[in-house]
Amino acid sequence: MWTAANSTVLFLPWDDQPMEWKRRKRTMILALVGVEVVMAAFAWMDLNRRSDEDVRGGKRLWRMAIIANPGNSAGYWILGRRRP
Repeated sequence: MWTAANSTVLFLPWDDQPMEWKRRKRTMILALVGVEVVMAAFAWMDLNRRSDEDVRGGKRLWRMAIIANPGNSAGYWILGRRRP
């Protein structure tokens, strides 16, 4: 941290965001990543339980989409499953 004349500045001279904002952003990002990982895991488990006929587009397609981006698990829940 940069200090001047016995006072500590909460941000670096080349950075315009205070440290508290950075902590909040980091916490928010970690929470969102956690939610995405959990949703991807549940989507993967649901894919394993379903037959090929119960999945639109095929299981392999959805597995690749979920691995490529865990946020695609929301697409699986909305579009990929056939409802009885």
